[in-house]
Formats: sequence, C-alpha cells, structure tokens
Amino acid sequence: MPRTRRDASGELYRVYADRSLSAPLGYVSSLYGSAGLEAADSSALLGLGGDDPLSRALAKFRAPTKQGDDLRTSLSLTLQRLAVRLLGADRGAVVALDPRTGDVLALASTPTFDASGIADPATARAAFSAALDDPGQPLLDRATQGLYVPGSAFKIVTAIAGFSSGAINAATGIPPATGGRDDRSFSWTASGSLTGTISSPGSEVLDFARATEVSCNIWYALAGLRTGVRRWTRRRDASDSVRPSRSTCPPRARS
Repeated sequence: MPRTRRDASGELYRVYADRSLSAPLGYVSSLYGSAGLEAADSSALLGLGGDDPLSRALAKFRAPTKQGDDLRTSLSLTLQRLAVRLLGADRGAVVALDPRTGDVLALASTPTFDASGIADPATARAAFSAALDDPGQPLLDRATQGLYVPGSAFKIVTAIAGFSSGAINAATGIPPATGGRDDRSFSWTASGSLTGTISSPGSEVLDFARATEVSCNIWYALAGLRTGVRRWTRRRDASDSVRPSRSTCPPRARS
C-alpha cells in the first residue's frame, strides 16, 4: 500500500495509499521516527535481519545482502474506508475480523491523520504539529490502544465463571416475568452487595443459549449473583480480556 519516493535532495520517504490506513500502517519519518506496522516490522522492511535485537544490531555492521522484505496484510482498503466513513466525525474504532481465519479485515481509528505528510521531509513538521495539536488525538490508535469498557462481550466471562463453579448450566432459566415485567431490587458495592432495580420484559424463560443470543442483561446479572462475587472476580482476574496488551501496533495478518 505505501510507495517510496525521493525528495529534491534525494532522500527517500513514504507515500501512503489512503488516510484511512494511517493508524494501522503508521508512518516512518526522518524527523519523528516510526509508528504502527512501519515501526513493528522495520527490520524486515529494511532488510536488517531477524526480529531479535542482536540480529538487528549485527546487521548494521554488515554489507546489505538483500532488499527489504515486502509486508502483506489482510486489510481490505474498501472495508477500511467504509469503517472510517461510518465513524464520521466521531472519535472511535472499528475492528472487523474474518471469523473463518481470524484475519484482520479492517482496523480503523478516527480521526485519521496525514501519514504521508509526516513522512515527507518537506511537510513533516507541519503535518506532525497538526496531528499533535488536534483535540481529537488522531495519533492515538483507538483500535489497539484505546481503553474501553467491554460491554456485553464480558458476559462470556460471567458465563465461564458460572459454568466452572457449577452455579449455572446450559439449562439455567429465569422464571417468567409477571405482568410483562420482573423487577428485582438489590444493591452491589465493592464489598459484594448489590443495589438498584433491574427489570426483564416479556415472559419467555431463557436458557443459556437464548440468553446469550439476545444478550439478556437480567439473565447474566442473576447468573453473576448465583456465581458469587469472589468466584466471579477470580475468573475475571484470570481472563485475558482484562490484561492490557503490550503491543502498540496491530498484529500483521500475513507477511
């Protein structure tokens, strides 16, 4: 997707295909270093040897043996552009995966920034300052570095905690609501008590599969209560979903 050009003084710089790719691909600049895949795979792209620090260090003292490698990703420019367009003026992120292979098809973050402008020595200072001063923080890759509450995806952790503790099973159901509404008042504090009112519309008894299909908050709230705070917390702490990633760039799908 990126191309390499020379400026008037003969210095090489990158030109990127589309602003929608600014977050995952990043940039490489003689003034501001590199980011994204440009930083993560710099040794391969430059033909500097292996990924380990020793190989990279030794390669600097040897005559170049080959041109840098190509890097191929599974990103779809069509989907990437669509994701950025749908996000519009909002700050946000979209990640689209191929469920058959796990390939990353879109990894969008908005607002975008001018990666080509940062890479070009003639415009680097102005482009980087514009991105740095933008209140929307476009240099923050929200798809890989944003910290967001997990929402209903975390129900799976609750289910695992309940199943592993024996508190629930696949047939566990919620009794039918009376009058189309089932109100249960309780409170939940840091010490383990629950407060507030939750309600369940309708009269259908939901088992695990149906509750997950419709993402029923009531079913999962009660599953959490049956599991208990301590057992739920142990499972939450053991879950990879709450461990911060050490990576600051998207994983390459294929190279």
